[in-house]
Amino acid sequence: MIASPLDHVEAYRYFEDGGLAVVDGKIVEAGPFEEIRSHYPDFPVTDYSGKLITPGFIDSHIHFSQSEIQGMYGKQLLDWLDEYTFPAEEAFSSMEYAQDIARFFVKELVKNGTTTCAAYATVHPASVTALFSVASDYNMCILAGKVMMNRNAPDYLMDTTRQSELDCRRLIEDWDVIQENEYNEGEWINGGDIWSFSKMEIEVVDNETLELICTAENYEEAEKIAEDYAEEAGTHLMF
Repeated sequence: MIASPLDHVEAYRYFEDGGLAVVDGKIVEAGPFEEIRSHYPDFPVTDYSGKLITPGFIDSHIHFSQSEIQGMYGKQLLDWLDEYTFPAEEAFSSMEYAQDIARFFVKELVKNGTTTCAAYATVHPASVTALFSVASDYNMCILAGKVMMNRNAPDYLMDTTRQSELDCRRLIEDWDVIQENEYNEGEWINGGDIWSFSKMEIEVVDNETLELICTAENYEEAEKIAEDYAEEAGTHLMF
């Protein structure tokens, strides 16, 4: 059973007329409007009266690579994979295509209030590089990684354990960083909590595997990479 925050009043705060203080992009204080105003009398005011401002949503399981096939006819899983998913994923071998989809994907998330997600890319390193590059522009918090797939899939989507290892290590070394972002000087926002992040944390999840498409050798290599870089390794069912 999943607990609801509505059952635990200590899990959330709601201010009918709230104030949110932000300094260098970081939320420093939230509370009743007049109280926050008195603490920061010199801050400029951005007024969102009458609107609900919430923290960013977190999507813990989303398929970046399926952005263009949403709503496709819902056949049985294996038919759907063969007719829609695998052909769609093949296109991510192109960096230009991967960047176009990444920009659409991230913009849709932000438009709907999602600022953090754990996303599935494809076997192509370009898919991960494109996603992180665009996420950087939008100050997103993204957990993602290259898929490792070496059986039970079309030839054009499979790679070897050795190539997966090289690609995963390269991606981790390129992207496993925390980047500070620039913000304006202190301001405060009237209305309540706002969804924002003071820094962008990009973590490479070194593999995303589905048991049916990976051999034991892939799993063993994924475990070794995770240990070498103190990273997380996840499967489709648990990630």
